[in-house]
Amino acid sequence: MAKDTNQNISQLLNNMKRAKTVALFCHISPDPDTFCSAFAMKAALEKQGKQVDVFCDDDMPSCLEFMLDSSSVLKNSDNAYDFALSVDCSDITRLGNSAKIFLRAKDNGAVDHHKGHINFAKVTVLDCFSASCSEIVMNIILSQNLMDADIAKILFGGIVADSGCFGFSNVTKTTHLNAAKIYEYDFDYDEVLYNVFRKKEKKVFDLANRVLSKCKFYEDGKIAVVRILKEDFLATNTTIFDTNGIVSSAVNVEGVEIAFAVSEVNPTNYKVSIRTKKYIDANECASCFGGGGHVRAAGCRLNGYLEDVCDKLLKVARDRLL
Repeated sequence: MAKDTNQNISQLLNNMKRAKTVALFCHISPDPDTFCSAFAMKAALEKQGKQVDVFCDDDMPSCLEFMLDSSSVLKNSDNAYDFALSVDCSDITRLGNSAKIFLRAKDNGAVDHHKGHINFAKVTVLDCFSASCSEIVMNIILSQNLMDADIAKILFGGIVADSGCFGFSNVTKTTHLNAAKIYEYDFDYDEVLYNVFRKKEKKVFDLANRVLSKCKFYEDGKIAVVRILKEDFLATNTTIFDTNGIVSSAVNVEGVEIAFAVSEVNPTNYKVSIRTKKYIDANECASCFGGGGHVRAAGCRLNGYLEDVCDKLLKVARDRLL
């Protein structure tokens, strides 16, 4: 970790030390990494006798319910917390309606690993080279000697998810070294790997098969677009939260350089997941529409009719093809 990152960790811990009540914030359309970061930090802070709540506008991914209590996640509060901490969030708008609770706190901070992070907190711990936010949280917890097997298990879930079970391009030597620190603690590693990365409900399998069979390819197969519409959700009894991983199947096709999964929220609003393979920056593409993420994985929201949305995405992709 960079020297200035370590300095910011010290400042964050010093600022947080005085707090008796702490609110932790996950981003909208949450992935396992944001919840694992929050719940690991919650467990560590509770060891220090602090009262801690976790906030998120959206529901927890079902793959985490085997180890995290989704019923404890709050969506609103009138409290003014002593300290607010955002985890795995690149922009305050990504906190959704919870942003007002974050800003109401007496003091605040952020821990993140997104390249396109826009500073919104008083103290920010940012490490863009980290494959997951959970790794940054892990090092913060280790620095305070608060790690135990239960916390390590939670953090392992975040690392596994955001690294693609150590198969994504964001994985480095440091990712493996951080995972090695987790392996010092005794918990069921296979249980985490299965639930977070491998497990798939039959209806989710059906959704992926249905929409991938209609995937469209452009520019000699370099661009892939998967459309996931309300009719697909209804036919398979799924929701937009069941679309994780579909876009990865498209980008893994030989010859594809960039893939979009366009999921219908309503007839004029779409959630877009972007994956790239070699030379296109997914974060840069997403930022064209007010979104963000990482070099190989990013996302955004677009308003408009489906064909117009797809045309805008195709233009961004075509402009960046070599």
